[in-house]
Amino acid sequence: MQEKLAITVLVITLALFALVYVLYTIVRDRQADYTQTILGQQDYDSRVIPYRRGDIVDRNGTYLATSDKVYNLIIDCTQIMAKPEDTLEPTIAALVSAFGYDGAELRRLITENPESPYIRYERQLTNDQKENFETIKSEANSQYSKEGSKSRVKGVWFEDEYKRTYPYGSTASTVLGFAQKDGSTGTGGIEQYYNEDLIGNNGREYGYLNDDSNLERVIKPAANGNTVVSTLDLNIQNVVEKYIDQWQAGTGEPAGGRHRHGPGQWRGAGHGRHQPL
Repeated sequence: MQEKLAITVLVITLALFALVYVLYTIVRDRQADYTQTILGQQDYDSRVIPYRRGDIVDRNGTYLATSDKVYNLIIDCTQIMAKPEDTLEPTIAALVSAFGYDGAELRRLITENPESPYIRYERQLTNDQKENFETIKSEANSQYSKEGSKSRVKGVWFEDEYKRTYPYGSTASTVLGFAQKDGSTGTGGIEQYYNEDLIGNNGREYGYLNDDSNLERVIKPAANGNTVVSTLDLNIQNVVEKYIDQWQAGTGEPAGGRHRHGPGQWRGAGHGRHQPL
């Protein structure tokens, strides 16, 4: 009886070792195929990295026009609708809590576009707004995990963008001009005259599978625009505009009257030079 029991244990042990060896062989020989299959199911479209439009400063280096980083809110419906029972309502709840959006509108948008990985829902959010959502998302997912729930906030991310701002409002506005929201085109003044110096080139991030079927990322960084140094002096400009406004208020002479010397230059010198950012 003991010999039969010993033989049985030996056979079972050998069978287990054989099973482990077979599994090891399968994993070793087919790992690349498995990796290729898993990664092949994912989408690695390239991502644009936006450039930052160059600043305009006065002769003392004071910023007259600059570009602040903002964020676009992107909704990936494919991630959310992969398991809508776990992610749809939690994600909508987080977005409503963070931004005050209409929950019904979000639900309709996501469910009607289940194959869309990229919907730009809102543009030019501040860093505080972005961080607030990230906090709400992190806290909610941590709580779901503690409760043993499969619910998760998922499928929302943010892409970088830049917003053109003028720290001193309308001061020297005729000389400075203005730029489009995306910073690609200047209209009037220095923004237009030095547009080719102020703009840059977008970068790009690529994703691909290498020979070992591992995901590789290549980043081509953006080339930012140059800074334009004008001959303006902000302090002098403020004094000049103050007295011009007082004179106009007293005489009723409209802007652009006989005392205006050239297009847009009676409120400041429009010349400048550019230098690398």
